Amino acid sequence: MWGWLGGRRTARMVVLATVVAASVASRTASAQPAPTTSSVAHAPSYTDLLHVDRAGETFVARQLREAKTYPYLDRGNRLLAQGRKAEARAELAAYLERDPDDVKVRYQYGVLLASLGDAAGVEREMTRVLDLRPGFGPALLYRANARLKTGDQAGALADFQAAARHGDLTPADRTAALDAAANVAVALGERDVALRVLAE
Repeated sequence: MWGWLGGRRTARMVVLATVVAASVASRTASAQPAPTTSSVAHAPSYTDLLHVDRAGETFVARQLREAKTYPYLDRGNRLLAQGRKAEARAELAAYLERDPDDVKVRYQYGVLLASLGDAAGVEREMTRVLDLRPGFGPALLYRANARLKTGDQAGALADFQAAARHGDLTPADRTAALDAAANVAVALGERDVALRVLAE
């Protein structure tokens, strides 16, 4: 019965992978990175790992940029602090129209969209973050979940695997990415991929 897989040992591994992947499905229904804020004041957030390179910007250019963008960012942050996410979304979108290369705010905007359930928006914004900061694990993890919600299982699997390979993730988020990758691989019928992921 299992000859095509190369024997009983492989058959047990496939069964084990299927059982493990099914069990982690309940734990990883939404393998989002941990929130970017923490109750511990000194704990860094994923946003702290991002840097906006403005090395070539002159003093005057910086003053002009800040004059154009600061009101939107300030209002957006104040609205977020008040829990008014829909209004904050509009302000941060307006900010990003004026400063599209601000990778930190773009990542925060993507996280906000995830909290609002806008999977298509999360995929779009995290793709832009990845254009500015290739291989950024937290953005890959958010995009993987967004792709899963929009039905792109193959894209989600690739993103979960890529996220787990990068050192940007906390151990808990890396485990969540691996668990989700195994779960998606089993759903796609790619048991060999699920076994490799479970071995990591």
